Amino acid sequence: MLIVQRVVTRWSPAGRGAAAATRRRDVPTAHPLPDVAGAALVFHDVHAHESDGYRPSTRVLTGEDAAAAVPLHLQPRDDGAVAVRRQPLWVAYPRGPLANGRHLFVLAQGQLGRYQLNFRGRQTQCRCAPVWFYEHWVVHVANAPARPDLFLATPPTYSVDELTHLYGGATTIRRNRNRR
Repeated sequence: MLIVQRVVTRWSPAGRGAAAATRRRDVPTAHPLPDVAGAALVFHDVHAHESDGYRPSTRVLTGEDAAAAVPLHLQPRDDGAVAVRRQPLWVAYPRGPLANGRHLFVLAQGQLGRYQLNFRGRQTQCRCAPVWFYEHWVVHVANAPARPDLFLATPPTYSVDELTHLYGGATTIRRNRNRR
């Protein structure tokens, strides 16, 4: 079973201050999984927006709907492992690292991966008066049976961190393989 949980935190330029950052840090980066028995692929999409007071809203997709919505390329292999690649993501900042899809990790059966990124985007296409938004994503991927506390109780085998300074600065990419 393949399970993807994406937790998206979104805020506006008005939410950039220290007090707002403290509220954003209180948004959980993993959530309990709903009952998804029998599905081969599950996408649990959780959004917490500043405009809603960071109250999480969720949707759960399975099968072909999940395959179309998952923000990753998931390539099953003959040995039961799954290669995970990032899809290209068109954002205003940072430009370079998110423009190209690239390899994140390969998950053997029973393994979990976590991918974190943040970016700045434009809500309008007009360059003369852009309306900015900011997002932080934590994407959990499991090649394992589902259980409600899967992403809460089990540390990831692999972790890729592409968090950047959204208001200017360099991107730092950190890769870890956790040892059990």
